[in-house]
Amino acid sequence: MIVDPLRLLVEWLSDPATGINAQLAAVPRDGGEPAPAAVQFFHELAQPWVARGAIHRDALVSGPALILRHTQTEHGFTAAVFGERLNADPTLVPFSLLYASLRVQDPDAPADSAVQVRDARQVMRAAFRIIALRFPSPQTAYVRNSCVVTLSDNAPVFDAKYIDAGDSQVLDSLHVELKVLDRWALAIT
Repeated sequence: MIVDPLRLLVEWLSDPATGINAQLAAVPRDGGEPAPAAVQFFHELAQPWVARGAIHRDALVSGPALILRHTQTEHGFTAAVFGERLNADPTLVPFSLLYASLRVQDPDAPADSAVQVRDARQVMRAAFRIIALRFPSPQTAYVRNSCVVTLSDNAPVFDAKYIDAGDSQVLDSLHVELKVLDRWALAIT
């Protein structure tokens, strides 16, 4: 119930023609501003450190990254973002997409925190668009391995809360709920 919608998100966000890096040059911005740098893409089905909820510093050495994982629902951040509706409907599956980069350690380094934040916001704007394009109407559904996946009625949530992860940082995040009807698990024919 979680693996198949996660794989759909991975396919959409990492697609070379329509995915996140393909969209970055088209993100509207003020004249003279460069497009955000291409990002790496990591997810919990391929990287053990993502599955553990960690941020691996070595993965960020070559540049910023988007990190996709299923959001834990027991308590904490997810409960604060999505509230009680998670417990009301077991078919709602929340995912978090994080924009992470190395934290600038050297105060004389040329990297500009304001530019990093601007780029993070623009990358997340592109990610939001990719998901919105996949669900042009409330009736849009995808079927993967007997899971019927639709966008929940709840709008995706941006969270600009800075998260310090040692020598790494999360500058922005997008949280989206997908509604998943697992026909196989529910023995629906």
